[in-house]
This record gives sequence, structure tokens and C-alpha cells, in this order.
Amino acid sequence: MQMAQHRVQLAATPISPFIPKAPRAYHTSVIVDAVEYFFCRRGVVSARNFQSHQHLPNGPDNILDIGYSNISGPEMVKVMRPYFREGTYDLLRKNCNSFSDCALFYLCGKRADSKYSELEQIGSSADQSMGLVRMLSLGEYGPNPRALTFNIDNVLDELGRGMQENKENVVQDFNAAQRAKEKNIGLVQDMGEYVCSPKAHNFKLDNIVDAQGHAQGRRPTLLGAETAHGPPPISHRGPANHAFSMGQRVKVFSYMHKGWVGATVKYVQPDGTITVLYDSGEHQKDVPGKEIANVVRRHEG
Repeated sequence: MQMAQHRVQLAATPISPFIPKAPRAYHTSVIVDAVEYFFCRRGVVSARNFQSHQHLPNGPDNILDIGYSNISGPEMVKVMRPYFREGTYDLLRKNCNSFSDCALFYLCGKRADSKYSELEQIGSSADQSMGLVRMLSLGEYGPNPRALTFNIDNVLDELGRGMQENKENVVQDFNAAQRAKEKNIGLVQDMGEYVCSPKAHNFKLDNIVDAQGHAQGRRPTLLGAETAHGPPPISHRGPANHAFSMGQRVKVFSYMHKGWVGATVKYVQPDGTITVLYDSGEHQKDVPGKEIANVVRRHEG
């Protein structure tokens, strides 16, 4: 198993004055192995020495240690760039804090503190937040049409599915190696020819895996079985043959919430995609037809 070796930090600096009972705006960026990554009008940018904070008073104001990841900075950028392209920045709807939140989730499975995105959470329709946005932009703020469809919850769910699939690929690679071992156990290379080694006759990889699991307090998990952390592996799902209708109560697996949440089917599209609205009323997500069987189920009771 690959060791988590890349140090991950979050840098944050206030960009608005403190006003009692008013949301405070922040600029944030993610640091991986001393390299800073942030989102701006030019897309995802990397720099050294907290460059994006240097023009702000006392920036960076706070540097938080998030943890360690087995994903490098360049690997993270490669995944994030399709979601945060050049020209899609919006001061209110899709900004540096949106990127930092998604990047931390992908790197370490953690979310940024909600206080860094208080302004965005209030929404563009609130006079209080719009007044602050106009002040920060010197009256020049206007919604970016290319950011109107951005939904951070959908991005987090997609990232979560990708992380799940990567784990499944590791399991599949492990299983392939085990099958090869069972077929060729005891084979060693000697002078360009393969001969059977008597020392390998009693080798059982399962015993080693079980011993490691017991030593670390883990219980074995059967492939295809639903766990507390996610649905059955995607590679084992069947066709999406479950029909759902508008207004139907369902449960949806959310990688953001790390579990099943109640929801209602809002739309059913011709291609089989369904749009579900979470019971909280704050989030909705699109589920492609090919994934429905794995992440959506009927609400019982």
C-alpha cells in the first residue's frame, strides 16, 4: 500500500474588514509539499512562497496543517482542472474557496471550514452579501455566465465516485495478482528458466492478509457487499434497470456525506439520468442512468 507522503496545508487570509454579524470574505489556497495551488481567472495556478496572499495585509494570515496524502500536487491539479477551467471564475459562485474545498476533499477526504465560504453560502440574492461583494470588487462585480451551472456538491460527489473507483482498481489489481500467484505459485526464475520452489508450497497470501487485518483491528470485507463507507464496487453493479418516477422518495449514496441520505426524484430525463433533491432542500445532484443501480435505491418506510 502506498504511503501518504505529501504534506497538505491550507492558507487563509481575510479580504474584508471585520463587521459584527456580517459574513467575512477570505482568500484561500492549498499547499502540497510547499507548492501553493489556487484558483483565479486564469484557472488553477501554482506558485511558491504563498504568492497569492502576498498582496493582502498580513497574508497569509493563517496556515493550517491538514494532513498527508498519497496524491501529489500535480496529480491533484490534473483531476481538478476540468472543473476549474480558465475563464470560469466567479467572485461569488465559483472562487478560490470552492477550489480549496474540493482539493482538500480529493487529497485528504476533508472539507475546508465553512467559515471560509460564508459569503458564498448566503447566496447572491441576499442584499447583505451582494453589498459586500460590490465593495470587494469596487462595484464591478457581475455574474460570470460560465459559472452559473457550477454546483460544488455535484463536483464533490463526482470526486468521491472517482476515489471509490480508484480503490476498486487497487482491489482488482490485488485480485489479479492473487490469481496469478495461485496459477504460478512457487515459480522462481533460475538461469532464464522457471522452476518450482519447494519453499513456496506452504505460502498462502490469504493468511498474510488476514493477519494484517487482525493486527490493525480491521474486519475482512467481501467484494460486492455494501459497507458503511460506500455502495458495492462499481465494477460489480448490474444494469440500471430500476425505474424511478418524479416525486418518488429514494435514498442516494452521497460521498460528501459518506453515507445514504434521503431524497426525492425531481426530474427524469430521456437518457435515463435522474435529478434528486436531498431532504435538506439545500442540495441536488444528477445521477446518470448507468450509475443509478449503484447509488440510488427505493426509500423503505
